[in-house]
Amino acid sequence: MTSARERYSDIIDMEYHGSASHPRMSAEGRAGQFSPFAALTGFDEQIDEAADSFDGTTEVYAQDYENDIYRPAQDD
Repeated sequence: MTSARERYSDIIDMEYHGSASHPRMSAEGRAGQFSPFAALTGFDEQIDEAADSFDGTTEVYAQDYENDIYRPAQDD
């Protein structure tokens, strides 16, 4: 198996001249391109809202495998 350096040895050390028609973008500009894709935008606010409205009680749920649902657990 050949290494990447061996496969691309003819071009790997060539000088990069850049683009005449597209000026180089700043690091901040490049990073900004990806910010709209934040998967959990608004998630922190929803967590804070839920924490503010939490009254300290919890319900215990048990899985009903027969009906493939979760239901409140029954006290024995």
